[in-house]
Amino acid sequence: MGGFVAGETRDPAAYAADIDAARDRMIAFVGSCTEQEWSAAPLDGDPRPVGVEVDSDVVDALNARHALTWAVRTSSSTAESSG
Repeated sequence: MGGFVAGETRDPAAYAADIDAARDRMIAFVGSCTEQEWSAAPLDGDPRPVGVEVDSDVVDALNARHALTWAVRTSSSTAESSG
């Protein structure tokens, strides 16, 4: 997966491919969990189980909402708010 480097110019298709690859890794992780692992809450102080609300429909909906929310934001305003 590619990373961000200042001044890097990448084709939007490359970013989409990175997102698809991350989604594939998530699906592989989910498929590798036993039911016991999926139901476990592995982080101290965080009672949520590994599988809380994670499925492809939820991820797709969050991504779509995020895309609509930020579609009109300029790169300069994003950089300013990230600093």
